Parts: sequence; C-alpha cells; structure tokens
Amino acid sequence: MNQVPESPGDLQSQRLLVGRERERTILRSCLSDAVAGQGRTALVFGEAGIGKTSLVQDLVNWAHGNPITILEGHCYDLTATPPYGLWIELIQTYRPQSGFPEAPGFATDESALAGLGSQDALFRETLAFVTDLSQHQPVLLILEDVHWADRASLDLLRFLARQTRQLPILLIVTYRDDETSGDHPLDQIGPLIVREANPERIELRAIDREAVTHLASSYVPLPANELEQLVISLLRWAEGNPLFTIELLRELEINNQLASSATGWTLGELDQTSVPVVVRQLIERRISRLSTSSVATLQRAAVVGQNVLLDQLRQLADESSSANALEEAMQAQLIDEMEHGAGFWFRHALVREAIYTSLSLVQRRDIHQQIADASITQGNSTPEFVAYHLLQSGDRRAPDWLIQAGEFAERRFAWHDAFSYYDRAATLMRRQGDDPRSLARLLLKIGRLFRFSDLQRAITYFRESRELARSCGDDSIAALALFNIGVNRCNLQEIRRGLVDMRNAVEALTEAHGSPEEEVRWGQAAWAHGHQIDPRITTAAALVNSLAGFGRFNEAVSIADRYLGNSWLEAKDEQRFEEVARQTAGSIDGYLGLTFAFSALGRPDDAKLTLNLAREITSQVGIVPMKAAIATVDLIVNHYPYSTTDLHERAQLFALIEDNFHSPSGFIDVRNISWGYFTYLLHAGEWDLLRKLLKTCEPPSMFTAEVNNAIVECRLAWYQGDHDDAWKRLNEILQDGPDTPPDDRAGFLPAELQRIAAEMALDLGELGRARDWLDAHDRWMEWSGAIRGKPDGLLLHGKYSLAHNDRESAFDFAERALRQAENPRQWISLIRVHRFLGELLTATGNHDAARHHLEESQRLSVSCALPFEHALTLAAMSALEIDTGDQSAARGHLSNARRICSELGAHPVLARLEKLARQLRPDRGDPGSGLSRRELEVLALVAQGMSDKQIGDALFISHHTVTRHVSSILRKLDVESRTAAAIRASQDSLI
Repeated sequence: MNQVPESPGDLQSQRLLVGRERERTILRSCLSDAVAGQGRTALVFGEAGIGKTSLVQDLVNWAHGNPITILEGHCYDLTATPPYGLWIELIQTYRPQSGFPEAPGFATDESALAGLGSQDALFRETLAFVTDLSQHQPVLLILEDVHWADRASLDLLRFLARQTRQLPILLIVTYRDDETSGDHPLDQIGPLIVREANPERIELRAIDREAVTHLASSYVPLPANELEQLVISLLRWAEGNPLFTIELLRELEINNQLASSATGWTLGELDQTSVPVVVRQLIERRISRLSTSSVATLQRAAVVGQNVLLDQLRQLADESSSANALEEAMQAQLIDEMEHGAGFWFRHALVREAIYTSLSLVQRRDIHQQIADASITQGNSTPEFVAYHLLQSGDRRAPDWLIQAGEFAERRFAWHDAFSYYDRAATLMRRQGDDPRSLARLLLKIGRLFRFSDLQRAITYFRESRELARSCGDDSIAALALFNIGVNRCNLQEIRRGLVDMRNAVEALTEAHGSPEEEVRWGQAAWAHGHQIDPRITTAAALVNSLAGFGRFNEAVSIADRYLGNSWLEAKDEQRFEEVARQTAGSIDGYLGLTFAFSALGRPDDAKLTLNLAREITSQVGIVPMKAAIATVDLIVNHYPYSTTDLHERAQLFALIEDNFHSPSGFIDVRNISWGYFTYLLHAGEWDLLRKLLKTCEPPSMFTAEVNNAIVECRLAWYQGDHDDAWKRLNEILQDGPDTPPDDRAGFLPAELQRIAAEMALDLGELGRARDWLDAHDRWMEWSGAIRGKPDGLLLHGKYSLAHNDRESAFDFAERALRQAENPRQWISLIRVHRFLGELLTATGNHDAARHHLEESQRLSVSCALPFEHALTLAAMSALEIDTGDQSAARGHLSNARRICSELGAHPVLARLEKLARQLRPDRGDPGSGLSRRELEVLALVAQGMSDKQIGDALFISHHTVTRHVSSILRKLDVESRTAAAIRASQDSLI
C-alpha cells in the first residue's frame, strides 16, 4: 500500500483505502488477468461512503502509465437518466489515439441510434467497439453507482459481461447493495450477471479499529492516549465508514477540536461537544457557514442534477451570485470544478442530497417548474429530463412528457424503461382525470410492450383500455384492445375464446373510422412507426399467423385471401419479389402464418416463398430482432421436413438462432424462440447441452412455443429412457390424454405429440394405449388437414400392425408411408420408413430388398447429419448382418451404433444393441464384441480370481489402469460384480 501522508489535507482517496489491502490485491489481479487476455468482471459493492470509488480510482492510479484504455461512466440520483445514459457517458470520455477505432455514432447522434434497428444491434455495435479497442490495448471499463442505472443500461452490462470473457477487458461495476432490494432492476439483473459472467464480487465492509487508528494517525499526529480517545469516538460516530470518518475528522478540525500549534496537534474535549453522527449533518453544518445567497444558488443547482453546467445555473441565478456561490462552495469542499470551467459537480451524492432536501417542498417545486419551463422553451433537453422536472413540480403537463420519454426509450429499444415512463403517465392521468380517450390509447400501448413477457399484467391493461375506448366512442382503439386480449388469451391457453376475440376485432376494425396514424402510434409495434402501414392489415396478418399457429391451416389461407389478398403469388416472379415486399410491409405475421399453413398442407415451395417475403420485409423496415424468429420458423417448418440435406442452410439458420439465443430479451423474448434452438440440439445430438438448457431456461410465454418445447422435451426423455418424464410432460399439454380436442391444443406441428405417445406405448408393449393415441392422431390430422407428418402416422400404423403379427398390413402401411414421404419429399420420414421396411424384410428373409432399404436409410441419415437416426439404422443393419451370418459387418455396425448412443446417453437403444451383440459368436479380441483386446486379457485374469495388483503385475501395467479396465468391463457386460463378469465370460465364451 502507498505510504499514508502524515499531514492533513492530502488526497482523500488514499485515506479511504486504509484496511483495503486484500480488496486492492483482488482488483489488481483482475486487471492483470484482463491484460493477459482473460476478460473479467468485478462487482464492488457496499454502503454509501464505504470507499468503492476510492478503491477503483486506486486501481486507475496503479494502471497509470501502462498501455490501458480507461473509460468511465456514472449514474446519478435525484434526476432522470436517459436510456443507456451510463454507457453514452462512458463512450463520450473516449479520445481515440491514432489508428484506434472511432467511437460508435449512437453515443452522440440520435439518428444513428435509431438507424441500428434494434436493441440487439445496439448491443453488438457496442461489443464490436470495445472488442476492436481491446485489440489495440487492454480496456478498463468503469461503471459507477449502477444502483441508479436505467434498466436498458443494466441489460447492456449483462450482455457485455458475458461476451467479453475471452477479451482483454476488465469491467468494474460499483453499487450500493443496500439500495437494490425488492423489484429494483439491479436486483433482477445482478443474479444473471453472477451466473453468466462469474464475476469477482468485492464487498466493502466497515473498517476495523486498527484501520481507523491508522486513518486517524495519518490525518493528525496525536499522542497515543489522545489518539485512542479519538478512535473510540470515531468508531462510535462513524461505525467504521471511511468517508464518514474522514468527514468527522475534518469537522473536528474546522471546529478547532483538532488543533495545531507550535508544539504539535492536540485533541479537544469531545465529550463536551455535540458531534454529528451522520455525514448529512456534517454537510448541513458546512452549508450553514455559506452566505444566504450562495446557499440559495447551490439549492437551485442541486435541483438541476449531480453535474451542473454553468449555462443551466445561469437560467436560475444571475452570474454574479453564481460566481460567489461556487467560490464559497469549493472552499467548503462541497463541489469540484469541471474541466475547462464548463460547470461543476457535487463532491458526493450525499452532498447534493443534503442540499436538495434542505429546500422546502414548495421551494423545490418552484425550482423544478423553472427548470422545466426553461427546458421546454429552449428545446435542448431530453424528454425524460423535462418529464422529471414537470413531475417534481406537480405540473399537469407531466403525462405528455412522460409519454414522449417513453417513446424516446422505445426508439432506443429500452422496453423496460419505456414501460416505466408510460405506466407513470397512466397513473397521473387517472389521478388528474385526464381525457379517457388519451388514457385508453396509452393503456393499449403499455399492454403491447409486454404482451409476450407478462401476459396477465398486459391483459389487464388491454381490458381497461377497451372499456375506456368504448365509453368515449373510440371504436378503433377498442377493437385493437380486443384483438390483443385475444392474442393473450391464446397464449394463456384459452385458444378457442382468444381466436373468437381476434376474429371479432378484425371485423370491427374494418368498420371503425379511427385515424391510421393514431392507431399506428398507440396500437402497433414500435417498428411500425414511420412506415405507411395500415393497422387493419397488421391485425388481419396476426390473425392469419395465430390461426395457422394453432392448426387451422385452411382457415388461415382463407383469411389471408380475404384480408391480405394473394399478392404473394406475384412474388414468384423474381423481378417483382422486392416490390411485393415493399407493398405489403404490414403482412409479416401473415406471411409467417402462410408459411406454417403451406408447410403443413404439403406445399413446401409456397411455404419457402412466403417465409422469404417475411424475411425481406424485416430487412426493408429494419426489424432486426425478428430475424431470429423467422430463422426459427424456417428451421422447423421448412428445413427439417423438406430440405434436411442442405447442411449449409441449416448451419446458417442455427448460427442466427444461437446468436440471438444469448442476446437480451426485449422486442422478441428469447424464451419464445428457444424451441428452434432446442430442436436443432435434439437433431444434432447435443443432448447434454439440451438437457442443461431445458432445466435452466425460463419456459416460453407463448403457448405455441411451449407446445414445441414440450415436443423436444418428450423426445429427449423418451430417447434417453426416462418414460415417466416424457409422459408427464406430454400430459401437461394434452391434459385429457387421447381425448384432448384439437381445437384447444393443436399447434403448427399438429399430432406430433400424439405420434410420440403412440410410439412410446408401442415401445413399452402397451398396445391398447397405442391404439388410443393412434386414433387421436388420425382425428387431429383430419381436423387440421395437414399433409406433413402423414408418412409418420402411416408408419406408426405399420408398427402397430406388426406388433399384432399382421405383416401384410404392416407392409401395406409402410409402402403407403413411403409414397407419402416422396410427395412432397420429407427426408426424416424417408429415413424412418426405409428403416422400417428394411426391418420388415429382414424378418421375412428377403435380405437383398432389406439391404436396399437400410442402405438408403443409412445414406439419408448421414447426408442429413442426424446421428440418432443413423444409430437406429445401424442397429437395424447389424440385425440384418447377423441374420445373413456376416459377423464382421454386424460387429462394425454395432460398434459404431454403440459409440453414437453412448455419447447421446440413448440407453434404450444401447440395451437393444447389447441384445444384438449376444447373438454374435464371440471373436477373441475383436472390438465388435464390445471389449478391447486388453479388456479381454484383464477379464481372463479376473476369472482366475486375481486382484487388480496381481493383474497389473502380470500384464506390466499399473493397478490403477487395471481398475479402470475392470470398471469398463462391468459396464459393457452390464453386470454388477467381478464374479458376475467371470460367469458371463464363461457363458459367452469370451475367454
């Protein structure tokens, strides 16, 4: 630690570091790690005055002179912080060196920010900036007092903390942990940062007696007895808080209770003095020494904010009195001057708070009013700044400015902050008895902000909006509110009722006479603002999407023809494609709905065309977050059924989904695109990661997404042998079992869960149960009119027939399934049908025909990169080779299948493979038998009763290696003991 000075008046920050050696070491270690390329995040927290800033500034001083870029951003209390204000301030401190990257334009140019198109784009541009910067030299990012940060800034912090772990970047975050309880944004984001970024957590607590003694002795050299008396008093008054301790020492010095003379320092009678016990009282005492006019000027400045520009102060006080006040305040150590004399800042938030609260309520309101009026007149302040001061002054204009602040936040993609502004505006409007029409519109906007993330809360806003709109004759807003009620009811699993609401709303909206501009402003998504989009089109398009999303495919196509027309057909002409996209910008949801419908109805070319139109529109109007949602739809309803062999397309779609899966939630909640990510992991064989994510990720808020997640969860549990979990999850969706009606539970993959249930029942030999689920499957397919999935249904009927030893019917169903899978071509279905035909033909002894089908199944499973399907086909091929007597080929297939299934944890298939292996003649030392040559040698000695040490000596290997071989032998032979292994070896002639 640096030498602590022996005279008063030295740097406060050094004194505050007394007793912080451990914390200093930790923080310096974090910076060293970052410099070495291992990105770190450090959270420094504790109560006000505990020394957080001083600890961080000590690190800055320690790093001084080294090639490190240091950027700092601060948050402030008692003011309005714009979205990303913390980060904008941090970036604005950046002064690029020659060859270094330029700062992102959004930090200074609002139009540049709006041009980014999404919160995700803003986050990634920030990440790109700090990444580029870190390639030139290590970066230290300091974020002070984030307990006052806006939610958007905290979301960006979370994103960067996770994304910079492999970069030479140290993120330091300071905050007061005693001010972040309850529903505070940091209380919600903080645990996520801890989980995802594994930050260093540095809690600053009260310093002990030794540290206080060190601090006091460094401030004034006193005799030992007087120093002890002083320390006892300081501990009682300041309770180990370094800032409070130093301020008390200063106050004692000002009062001459710590006095200097020719013979040294002396301590006065503390017991006879009324010494304040909190810093606020110390500050108030210093304020009391200022002139009346200076106090008045500082009070006005405190209303402005933590940082005050001279131009702002001149609006509230004349230049002469301002100059006098600033001079007195600096002498009293209440403020510090800004660089170049542009203004000043209060030395500590507690200073400003004490001055602010010294004003009476009436005085505060008057000054807030003056600031608001001046800001509105000059037009140079952000809407949240104006709204804050109007709010504090009790001005009735506050709701209008809060709404403007909310819209400003929306344009910055700060959804939580927008909601906060709108919600406060609505509360004020109710209290003030404002125009119900305006309140109805605002409530509609509020509900739409979180209609996917907080369904119950959103629906209460929609209902109130509708009631108010109907009471004042605003039919269009009432219809839009009803439409959103319907959307939320669907996601709350009231599907039939929700779709009725949506249909009625679309009909009502076509007859309403509202202003399209107002409808777009209040009732449409943020991306629609500024575009010529008719809300009647967007709601009809959303209805198409919902109908198709819940299995009403033909009705979805009919509604699209009625309300949206069939202009998508014109897009088949490549020269007109972009033109059609421009003309139908409001139809994104409609085109996605048509994609669902056409895919299910067996029209893959039309499905691909409508999805590409939706993708083109998102690019034209800049709806960046929708790209991941569209990629998810493309992957599930187009790629896997119809273009599974196009691995390049799959990689592109997955990269886009994965990239957004780890992005912050917002316009498109990540929970509602997780099913695309999960489906990919299931097919790709990434089952360990999939299982982990299914346990840790929040469930979707959209019911269609929940259904598709359930499909993945059921398949994973079934494939890994956990049938109970699979049945449990399936029954959570299909609550009436096979009798569940399709119009209340169907999704855009209709009858998929019924197929899973039927096949699980067949696997378990429960033929009656399988029959019930097959019947349910057929009813659902007929109800929806779906073509996609028919081959799998026919295949299940074939398996059911085979279970009843009706091979003729089984062949008939399989051949029908093959024809259905060829038109349109459904690759995964083809893999399964060819495999089943190969198994059937093997059983009847038609080996040549069986080999043809199994080789086709194998070729397709490899070209489609589906490891589990490949393993199943290898198992069928090994059975064929066993039947033909080709032991070597059978062992090769079994070995490959074992390897795949072991990695996947596909225990039921592994059990089947072991049964097949027992049908083989043992081949000593052949890996196809399941044991390596070395394991067979170990097994032979185990059968002789040797210990691990004896076996090791005999084979010249360590006994630890022998132990590993024995464990492997027991696992592969599926036995519990060495004795059982020896018996099995004898029975199967393994040795």
